[in-house]
Amino acid sequence: MEKPNHEVDIEKSAGTLAVSLRTNSSEHTATDPTAPIPILSKFRTWNQRIENFAGLEARGIKRVYPEERHAASVSADAQMAMMWFSANISANNLAVGLLGPLLFGLGFVDSAMCAFGGILVGAAATAYMSIWGAQSGNRTMIVLRYFMGYWPAKLPCVLNMILMIGYSTIDCIIGGQILSAVSGDTMSVVVGIVIIALVSWVVAVFGMAIFQKYER
Repeated sequence: MEKPNHEVDIEKSAGTLAVSLRTNSSEHTATDPTAPIPILSKFRTWNQRIENFAGLEARGIKRVYPEERHAASVSADAQMAMMWFSANISANNLAVGLLGPLLFGLGFVDSAMCAFGGILVGAAATAYMSIWGAQSGNRTMIVLRYFMGYWPAKLPCVLNMILMIGYSTIDCIIGGQILSAVSGDTMSVVVGIVIIALVSWVVAVFGMAIFQKYER
């Protein structure tokens, strides 16, 4: 009676195992949609490194949970009101206010009343929608997903981006002209625009903490 042959070709088995592992790995990568893409993995790595910078505003659209929110107080409300008040007394809005006496021949009182009425009407809807973010912990533009759906909500976000780009561009241009004027024309308008843009970039990238310290 012949005995079974238990001898194994180690080299042949190792080669077969390596081929099998490569085949299974490639099949798993091709069929598994959750497998990480190398390029995206590199982007995530760089994103994590950038977010680790001290003071960088990196929260994005992530929801603020109740335990992470600041407690409501009179001082916090006053600080928020002063922040938006100072933000809206910008060169852009001042230039619009000057259209009353320069273009329509209105006096100061009439121009101020028109501006005040326009602010009340324009800010009413925005103020009402802003409370949704405070109640849900989401950005106001993200709350639109609950009303419009995921994809339709992207349209207002894109329109808001276009609006903010135009608004910031006008602010930078007018701010650069003001810096040039107050410097006695020793500073060119282009340099003034660059300065305003850089200051705005620092506040936008490193968050509101710098802006709030400056206000204090």
